[in-house]
Amino acid sequence: MSIMRGGWIAIGLATLAMLVVIFWLRGDTFSRLLPRPPGKSQAPAPGWPAGDSSTNSLKDWPAHAVWYQIFPERFRNGDPKNDPTAEYSRVPEQVRAKWRITPWTKEWYGMDDWEKELAPDAYGTMHHRRYGGDFQGVMDKLDY
Repeated sequence: MSIMRGGWIAIGLATLAMLVVIFWLRGDTFSRLLPRPPGKSQAPAPGWPAGDSSTNSLKDWPAHAVWYQIFPERFRNGDPKNDPTAEYSRVPEQVRAKWRITPWTKEWYGMDDWEKELAPDAYGTMHHRRYGGDFQGVMDKLDY
């Protein structure tokens, strides 16, 4: 699979995930799918604070949630076969042969030899760095 095609697949998956979250956040739509106890307008979700059902609405669930934001490209390299290339990263010709995937454990301000040839500090080369992370790396590290 080409890198461009893989990028479009990732964009499609991210869009689908965003639509699911939007649907979930629209409590007025989603709440019709949940069972309601007799005499209550809406059932509180498990783990929500006890109280009157009028104070616990489906729209309040984000306040009680744990949120994770993962940048797959910088999380973990689970499949080195799909790593980006210097050409894909638009690395200048003068250092293309020396360019390598940046280890994700490296300090952000640290510079490889190829970077030192392009700029005096990391700010001048960050846009050419790639860490090789992918969804396989995320799946390998998550235990659920």
